[in-house]
Amino acid sequence: MLFFWGRLWNKQWTIGDHLVTTTTSLLLAVIGATSVYLALVTHKAFDSIENQRAEVSQTISSNGKFNREVLLATWAKIAHKGGQEGLTPPSEGGNELRINGPAEALVLSTTAAELASQQRRDFSLFSSGIQEPEISPELTGSRALAEVGFPSSDYPVIVSPANIWTSTAVTVGTGRAVDKLLKELAKPFSLLQTIALVALGISLMSQLLIVATTALNDIKETL
Repeated sequence: MLFFWGRLWNKQWTIGDHLVTTTTSLLLAVIGATSVYLALVTHKAFDSIENQRAEVSQTISSNGKFNREVLLATWAKIAHKGGQEGLTPPSEGGNELRINGPAEALVLSTTAAELASQQRRDFSLFSSGIQEPEISPELTGSRALAEVGFPSSDYPVIVSPANIWTSTAVTVGTGRAVDKLLKELAKPFSLLQTIALVALGISLMSQLLIVATTALNDIKETL
């Protein structure tokens, strides 16, 4: 490209006769290529974070150990209120929990949201130096409860470790965490992309200017 640009200004211009100009242009080209790379990496980073939303939720909610920990923790919070007659405590090998109303369903979804937050720290998205945004388990639990929309008249209901309240709380919590993370990264990522594009523009314009100036100087020297 530089050869044809130089010939546009001076039909006798050649790259071989201007090693300094060529070297400078190559260095500017490297800067331009690096700028393009940074812009692409920034864009792909956003896509990568977005793509992990469903993957993280699915992995956590399908983890049998996690689901059982949620069941065990929820039992410990509500068993003293009664309503668990006939069920074996999870600490003794039981695998069921009776949810007697919306209040206990909220405890279940909130507990799942809290423990899911701890689980997400094991994923590369939040284990590579990026801190997970602070997300209220209580608010996540409330949103999950509303999203499930379980009719009050259908309580009480017996659930297993893998249940709709737990999985919904995981999905809602992960979604909120990813959304907040993207929002926090938007400004620095946008700044980085802007810098990369400006650097690319400067490198291209500098190359064109240097070659054009050299070509015109050659014409002056031959006059």
